[in-house]
Amino acid sequence: MSSPQPISPQPIIPPTQNQQESQADQFFNNIAANPLASAGLSVAQNYLNQGDQLLKSQLGGIFSFDAWRYYFNVNTSFVLKKILMIIMPYPFLGSWERKYVIGEDQSKLYNVPQEDIYAPDLYIPLMGFISYVLAIGFYYGSKGTFTPETLSMTTTLCLILISLEVMILKFLEYMLFNYSSDFRIYLSYVSYVFVPVLMCTFVGSLQIPYLTYIALLFFGTSYAFFLYKTLFGSLASIQTEENKKRIYSICVGVFQIILIFFMMK
Repeated sequence: MSSPQPISPQPIIPPTQNQQESQADQFFNNIAANPLASAGLSVAQNYLNQGDQLLKSQLGGIFSFDAWRYYFNVNTSFVLKKILMIIMPYPFLGSWERKYVIGEDQSKLYNVPQEDIYAPDLYIPLMGFISYVLAIGFYYGSKGTFTPETLSMTTTLCLILISLEVMILKFLEYMLFNYSSDFRIYLSYVSYVFVPVLMCTFVGSLQIPYLTYIALLFFGTSYAFFLYKTLFGSLASIQTEENKKRIYSICVGVFQIILIFFMMK
């Protein structure tokens, strides 16, 4: 009696390329035939397209030379009046709404800073930022503790603080009013803080007892009032939510006093 022959394992034949393509086509055809899956893909595609358009528009706005040039279109008269408005805003009565004309497409075309004292600019903030960094370097140099890292650390800290404040304010503006301003507007508004900080730093260098705190109280409250009026005027295009706009502007202004005290330290 002969012994049974061993059964050899059958080789596994991988599917051919045509079979793989057929299976893939069948899979996508099943998805296309499913209304729920098709709706989900359509919604996802719409969100991706919107996100791509938003990203392109934001990046295009960031690197747009014309958009940045608007905020540096200033003259000597504007700079002097604006600085006076920051440190002594109380005589400037009435609404601080920006001036504009209606374009052919019915959009608002705001006047450049040198034509409107209430327009935001970035020339004063930039000069204030540079002056503040140099003042910090001079302060540590007078004490014999200056190092090159002092300037880099001061610059980095200021940029982080300003960037965080701009992002927080834009987020709050969108959440509260469903409205989004150009980030350069907030960059201008919050960067005006270097003007009162420099004034307080100068007064503090006189080393007169309690004079620094008096300067902080005066210039801090002045800048808080300035920012309140400025923000409230910039939100004038929002016809409703008057109380919410007022509270929002007051809270942002009061926070600046804390920020000035921190930057002086």
